[in-house]
Amino acid sequence: MTAAKPGLYANIKAKKDRIAHGSNEHMRKPSDPDAPTAEDFKKAKKAPTAKKAPTAKKAPAAKKATK
Repeated sequence: MTAAKPGLYANIKAKKDRIAHGSNEHMRKPSDPDAPTAEDFKKAKKAPTAKKAPTAKKAPAAKKATK
């Protein structure tokens, strides 16, 4: 199984984080040729997300008997 590439929203968040840490980058304007289009956002919204691995459930704590 191949590793999935990060999605559109993950890429946007990563770039915002780099900008916040002073990378001197800037976000593209919607009119820029390589900027994501409205259709790209619709596709990202419909794309399936990665499933988390099931975690082991903890056994319920035993209740103390009260007198």
